[in-house]
Amino acid sequence: MKKLFLTLLLGTVLLSPVFVLAQHTCEEYCDDMTLGFPSGQTCICNPMTADSFEGIIGGIIDFIFKIALFLVPLMVIWGGVLFVSAGGNMEQIKKAKTVIFWSLIGFVVILLARGFSDLLEEILGI
Repeated sequence: MKKLFLTLLLGTVLLSPVFVLAQHTCEEYCDDMTLGFPSGQTCICNPMTADSFEGIIGGIIDFIFKIALFLVPLMVIWGGVLFVSAGGNMEQIKKAKTVIFWSLIGFVVILLARGFSDLLEEILGI
């Protein structure tokens, strides 16, 4: 009984790709959403817009750059709030200067990284 069950299970697992791969692909549907996909079938479109490794890395760099464009002004404002609310406390003034300094240094590093990657793409012709 156990042997029959394992044989049926193994056969099902080995033959299931044949039935799955025999179905229509949904690439045309993902390219043109106005096409009517047959009912009863599920189509999952690729959410990534990149088709290559360079495209994925470029997308990651763009994402980090957009986050930095959002966070740097917030950190500078936070440093300004710390500076104004210091009330003569030298430790808090030092902390405020440190927050502003390192947020600007981080932004410069991100700008240089993006510029360097664009320069490499231009030189290598990618």
